[in-house]
This record gives sequence, C-alpha cells and structure tokens, in this order.
Amino acid sequence: MPEKAASQPTLAVHYRLHHTVLTSNLARVVKSMGDLQEAERLFREAIAMDPEFAEYHQDFASFLSDMGRFEEAAVEAGRTVELEPSIDVQVALNDLQARFPNDELINEAVHLNSNTE
Repeated sequence: MPEKAASQPTLAVHYRLHHTVLTSNLARVVKSMGDLQEAERLFREAIAMDPEFAEYHQDFASFLSDMGRFEEAAVEAGRTVELEPSIDVQVALNDLQARFPNDELINEAVHLNSNTE
C-alpha cells in the first residue's frame, strides 16, 4: 500500500509536466495556423503551469517578436536568460537586429548583451 501512495504524486507530476509540454506545442501549432489570440493564450498558459522552464519564455519571446511586440519580447527574453543563462541570447538579438536594424531598443539590447559576455 505505501508503494501506491508514493507513486501517485509522481504520476501527478508526470501528468502536469506532460500537459504543460502539450500546451506549449499546441501554442506553436495554433500560431502556425494563424490563430494568434489563441496561441498567445496557450503560450501564457504553459508559462503559468511551469514558470521556471526557460524554453517556454523563449518560445513566447519569439512569438511576441514575430507580432512586433518588441518590448514585451525583450522582457520574456530576459526572463529566459535569468532562468537558463546558457541559452544563447546573442543569436536571437542578432536575428532581431538584422530584421529591424533601425530599432533603437533592439540595438541597445544587442550592445548591452555583447558587453556582458
């Protein structure tokens, strides 16, 4: 009997993790289908379920950037790096800078990030 009780929390954690991954994946699929409002809701839901998982913030930052919401994207990108410093933010910033070379906030972010390495 104690074995069963010990396995139930493990199952609950596994289910929650699996559900979070599915939600994040669904957000990307829904985005590709063009339902941007639902995609944003799903990205936010995945982050709410597991706020310490850097890749969810990274995916959401990319989504926000694609929507032209650069200040919000920068916040999510910053949170990504806080959670997982090994994620290469410079690559993402360089991509943004190439797409929007005259954006002062992006240029400043590239400059600041390059000074921290």
